[in-house]
Amino acid sequence: MLKDEEGAVAVEMAFVAPVLIALLMAVFEFGLILFTYEAEQHVTWNVARQVAANRIGSSDAPTKIMEGLPKWVSSEKVSVTGPVLNNGQYTLTVSMPASAASPTAFMSHFYGEVVLSSTVVMQKEPTP
Repeated sequence: MLKDEEGAVAVEMAFVAPVLIALLMAVFEFGLILFTYEAEQHVTWNVARQVAANRIGSSDAPTKIMEGLPKWVSSEKVSVTGPVLNNGQYTLTVSMPASAASPTAFMSHFYGEVVLSSTVVMQKEPTP
């Protein structure tokens, strides 16, 4: 005896599709967070190097950091500490919550209060 299975694929897809879409969004968001963290590390190192080499002033560091971060990162959520000169070395720290590192914040309840932080220490170069 033949059974009428018309529409079974549509019902199965209705169950599976939300899980697949959520998984795809999670992978995409995690990639954006990693990209933003790498950009944060790079811009922190670059700005600390410029300050240590006397190319920019310490007061210009927060502006330069925001210019180097992806455009979806809000300046209110980024914390810049330094550059502080101590024993001939500049220390610069940039941190932000992981939820600020992604424009979607789709999976933010999973990573909650995780903070992405980068600290760079550079030797001050002598002035010419």
